[in-house]
Amino acid sequence: MNFKKLFISLIVALSLTNVTIAQEAAPEGDYFGDVKFGSTKEEVKAHEKDSTLALDHNEELIFSETSEFLGKSLNCYSFVDGKMVAGTIYVVNDHQDLTKYIEDYNKINEAFKQVYGEPDEMGFSTDDEALLNDTAKLAKAIKDGKVAASTVWKKGNFTISHILAEQMTTDDMDEESKKVFVVTPICHLVLGQLNSAEESAEEAAEE
Repeated sequence: MNFKKLFISLIVALSLTNVTIAQEAAPEGDYFGDVKFGSTKEEVKAHEKDSTLALDHNEELIFSETSEFLGKSLNCYSFVDGKMVAGTIYVVNDHQDLTKYIEDYNKINEAFKQVYGEPDEMGFSTDDEALLNDTAKLAKAIKDGKVAASTVWKKGNFTISHILAEQMTTDDMDEESKKVFVVTPICHLVLGQLNSAEESAEEAAEE
């Protein structure tokens, strides 16, 4: 799988969400953190009143935030017909020690487990068990594009994907998105996406 292409597609199509993910329990309904899918731009702006609006462009809002839990992040909401259908947390901490990215990844996974339960899919794209037992080598392999980590929660009406992989390029981004894009050694994304009616029905049937 071409992870770099995947990330470019995610950022260009959905772009880059102040989302409170370290909650005690998931709120009722379809939420990414404490942001409800279907919210309008004005509702999202009211929710994000303590963050910095970095971009209001077409069908997306991007905020920048620094929090005790995540550190620095670019937080984006994407809209279709005026309703929020996807949110992405792009963690932009520029760690010189690459193992810190894996620490962040594990920390966020644990926070999401408290809210959404055990993930439906989780793992690294390698069969090299020795690599999995050496955090420094694993982090270097992720940076070099040889390995990627992903965790997925499928929740009926929405899906959350947490991905750690080789950094994307900005080559295919529009100029507005480039203004707020931050390049870090490893790409760290958390994507919450509202499923289509067909996908939601499939998820419900599996449960």
